[in-house]
Amino acid sequence: MHFLKFAAAGLFSFSITFVVLNVGLWNGLPLYVASVLGYGCGIVSSFLLNKKWTFTRRNFAKKNSRLFAEFVLYNVLMMFAFAHFNVWFAALLPWSVLAQLASFGLSALINFTVYNFILFRHRA
Repeated sequence: MHFLKFAAAGLFSFSITFVVLNVGLWNGLPLYVASVLGYGCGIVSSFLLNKKWTFTRRNFAKKNSRLFAEFVLYNVLMMFAFAHFNVWFAALLPWSVLAQLASFGLSALINFTVYNFILFRHRA
């Protein structure tokens, strides 16, 4: 069930990221900059949805401030990884949208693993 909620929260966050990224591109921002801005907006919604909805029944092993700080730190690193994924996939795939979708897919797999087993882990 966590994965389905994670997927729904991710779809919402993906939508925010996708819109911000493409608005940035349409307004002349470089792909890397637009990717960073879009991902940054998406991670804010991702934290709120995952904390309050996806993993809501867990008794977290961390205080809210520490959890948020770790979430932000991890996602800042992942934001730059996502931007690199986007640039790499753009060089391999024929359309920008396909590159974005491939980047989102790879990022989602990595994020679910880290969120579920590290960031939002249940206190034993």
